[in-house]
Amino acid sequence: MRILGVFLLVLFVNAGEVKACCGAGQYRIFPLGVIKNKAVCAVFEMGRYCEEEFEDFHWGGSVFLAIESADTMKVLSEVISNFEFLECQCSLDDIEQKSAYVSYMTAFLDSALLHARKLKGFEPFERMEYFATETEFSQNKVQLINDTLEVRDFSRPCKIEAMNCEYLAMIREVRFYYLKNKCFAVCSMGCPEGRLLTVNLMETGRSNALKSPSGMTYVPVDWHGYTKDLLLGPN
Repeated sequence: MRILGVFLLVLFVNAGEVKACCGAGQYRIFPLGVIKNKAVCAVFEMGRYCEEEFEDFHWGGSVFLAIESADTMKVLSEVISNFEFLECQCSLDDIEQKSAYVSYMTAFLDSALLHARKLKGFEPFERMEYFATETEFSQNKVQLINDTLEVRDFSRPCKIEAMNCEYLAMIREVRFYYLKNKCFAVCSMGCPEGRLLTVNLMETGRSNALKSPSGMTYVPVDWHGYTKDLLLGPN
């Protein structure tokens, strides 16, 4: 599996006059269903750059299918899509209001689901729950204590180094995925702390969770920041 930091470095070098100020990375995991009680996921490795300083936000990366294997993800497919898209022509102040991130990413996620449905023994998830506020985290026993991530019915060590950060120390969102009597969780960790999610984007995530068990969500990331999804489960 590629290393996101290497991808970002190449991206910035090849971009010529690209300003690195808005540079950021994301490693996102979206469980789609299970094969023999192991979660099959769409995995996104992505980097962000700007054509101009603090505006014209672009993302580039790839999406592929993977299945959980011990504490890692085992690649199941070749890259489904290599992509690049313009999130918005905007400033930092209005990026979340004008962002096209969810629309583009939803299309890539839908394509991954089509590929997953062709796998022998694949069963899609039935529903997803989405949480992105401190109140919801508290209600679902989501906390990071002494470098151990505690999420309702799950726990695991969680001191993970990331670009320009000592380690991922902020919980950005939690998604629970259900199939019959099985439950998996995905916790998105970030550094640095990052911007707060707007009410509109939280409601978009909640709406997508209700519409589709593999619905796309939005996780904000600041300059030189990084977000990494962790898969937990099954319970």
